[in-house]
Amino acid sequence: MLVDLENSLSYRQAHIPGAWFAIRSRFATSLAKLPAAPLLVLTSPDGRLATLAAAEAAKASGRPSRC
Repeated sequence: MLVDLENSLSYRQAHIPGAWFAIRSRFATSLAKLPAAPLLVLTSPDGRLATLAAAEAAKASGRPSRC
């Protein structure tokens, strides 16, 4: 499951097809709404936010997470 951490305006303008939008500060709520998937792959414009958020996403979702 691909999770896009871009800001909402940029996500609405263009994002990787099939990617889901999530806000890091709301991971517990946002990630719980995602369809079942064995792995979360996080993306962000420069990769830094995705890297910082990977462990947090794994903890919040109970799924392995990568960036």
